[in-house]
Amino acid sequence: MKKPMLCLSLLVLGGCFAPQHRFEDDPSGYGLYVATTNIFANSDIVVQQEGTGAVFSMKNTHSYGGDSLGFVVASLPPGRYHLATYSPDGRNNYPITTANGWFDVQANCFNYGGYYDFEMGEDGLPSYKNVDTLQDIAKLPGHYKDFAEHRDICAATMGHDSERLKAEDVAGVLGDL
Repeated sequence: MKKPMLCLSLLVLGGCFAPQHRFEDDPSGYGLYVATTNIFANSDIVVQQEGTGAVFSMKNTHSYGGDSLGFVVASLPPGRYHLATYSPDGRNNYPITTANGWFDVQANCFNYGGYYDFEMGEDGLPSYKNVDTLQDIAKLPGHYKDFAEHRDICAATMGHDSERLKAEDVAGVLGDL
């Protein structure tokens, strides 16, 4: 009897620490940030909120997509965030110092960061390319795509002010999520 109760407790507790938990519980105080990456290891991307200086660690995981595609999902308070570090191998952290290494998060919104292609620049520091299209949300695995259903979509593209699209306007473009 103890073993099933322990498993149930761990399942319930694990749900409390899911990256979308704060967003689901308090959408007016948080935005959900979602992006895909070419980081091949389960690792962290560290961001710092402009103004407050608060630091947040976003997990890059491979729960879908195998080894070639990483998924980042995080509940973040609204504001502007600057990339601080990333780990391509899950062990070593590298600073990201590019001038446009920032994105905006809006509350009560599915903030889509798009696809990040991290590489090492000629100077030995990380660089990246960022692509963000609305249609890419429809291609996300169901677990991630479901977060966008009936929600406003906010573009969280690097180096660009966020643009908010109302849920009713997005539904026609994304179709049935």
